[in-house]
Amino acid sequence: MMIAMNNHDDEWVAAVTSYVRHSFGNSGGFVTPADVARVRAASAARQTPWTWPELTATIPLPLATDGWTATSSQNADAAVGALRLTGWNAGQPQQTGQWFQVELPKAEVVTEIQFHSPAPGGRGGGGNAVAVSAGGAPVVAPGGFPRGYKVEVSQDGASWTAAAQGAGNGPTTISTFTPVSAKFVRITLTANVGTTHRRGRCRISGSSR
Repeated sequence: MMIAMNNHDDEWVAAVTSYVRHSFGNSGGFVTPADVARVRAASAARQTPWTWPELTATIPLPLATDGWTATSSQNADAAVGALRLTGWNAGQPQQTGQWFQVELPKAEVVTEIQFHSPAPGGRGGGGNAVAVSAGGAPVVAPGGFPRGYKVEVSQDGASWTAAAQGAGNGPTTISTFTPVSAKFVRITLTANVGTTHRRGRCRISGSSR
């Protein structure tokens, strides 16, 4: 049996967990010492090892995209491309307040959203067209990932609750938050690079258990 995690401090556990989540083909978000402290507090009364069924029951699974409805504040007709390999972009340079939204067929327990932003011209087809200047020349700029964002959820598409906020820093933006029941999930730009299109594909993870 491996050494119990309570023999290591929060920083050690966070560092090892983050390494695993970013190695071996994984692309999960970083784990902070505060995350470790929160989980330890929630399971402080546990005195026995976790079983495999108990652990697997807590792992979020990607939700099937069947029946999803996608829309967006800009280029809404192409929003469905974010659920497919074709991809989607805003059709104009990034501006704070632009949003992308998914309506699920029914309320699900949602805990993570992944927003993939391929480089212009890469996998994702026409939805990843590059930004251009007023004169029509291509603008050389970083990829179209959200520089700053917030994730909100709703049951009716009218009343929204904040679930997470953060800063994107590369082709894959992963936002993990406390599990919450939602029928609508929206990601909104809170910071931007005005010379590049916002583009991407969306995946939501959760559990209906």
